[in-house]
Amino acid sequence: MSLMLYGADGSCTVDSTDFAVFDDCFSGAGTPPQPTAPRTAGICLALWDDDDDGDVDCNDWAQFLFRWSVPDPPPTFPQCDAFADPGRVPEAIVVGKSSILDRIIVSWAPSCSMGAANYAIYEGTIGDWYSHSPMICSDVGNDFAEEIDPSEGDRYYLLVPINPDDEGSYGRDSAQFERPVGSGACVSTQATTGCP
Repeated sequence: MSLMLYGADGSCTVDSTDFAVFDDCFSGAGTPPQPTAPRTAGICLALWDDDDDGDVDCNDWAQFLFRWSVPDPPPTFPQCDAFADPGRVPEAIVVGKSSILDRIIVSWAPSCSMGAANYAIYEGTIGDWYSHSPMICSDVGNDFAEEIDPSEGDRYYLLVPINPDDEGSYGRDSAQFERPVGSGACVSTQATTGCP
């Protein structure tokens, strides 16, 4: 895990200053970083090699976007326009009570794919298993948890990894078939591959 969460300048934000450093450190898959001095390859890997594979590549760019933490939109990065598929969230989703009346906290583990740049929460009615629609289209705080106001009645929730190109899997039903997209979507296209 990299130090990316703190930003290259230690400001605890990931912003345009960090993008300049990321751009200098970017090396592509399988190639160690070769930044300009005084930066070193070790500094680049400590900051941006989120998947610990010895390079700064498009998988790390997806995580950079996930951690973008200022209101301005993130920059484009043509080298990584095509993201890896976002994959799927492991089945261990936890729903618990909030300290705020009538709210719940939904938490989850990261996607099986580095192509997940963010996460969406869908809500549906138990018994009407394809009624899910988006509640939240971004994991605010990048902490794999959101506090939400559930609708009335018996509800189910789906966690869907997303990136700017695609939504990932909505999970599988009891027969191991992919759940279909519900009414509305946070990202218009879906890619259900991307995990072993």
